[in-house]
Amino acid sequence: MLLKLEIEDTRWKKAMEAIRDAIRVTGSKEYVRFYKRDSLEADWQAITIDLAKA
Repeated sequence: MLLKLEIEDTRWKKAMEAIRDAIRVTGSKEYVRFYKRDSLEADWQAITIDLAKA
């Protein structure tokens, strides 16, 4: 898993912190939700990533 990689790059560490902050445990399943926006003023849009089909 990405979070287990020990990479010293500052941007990588910030990205992994963002992923940790996005993880929510519901019952016995973990979900990570990704969002994007086209500009700072735009609304957030959910991105669906189905790892089971990858």
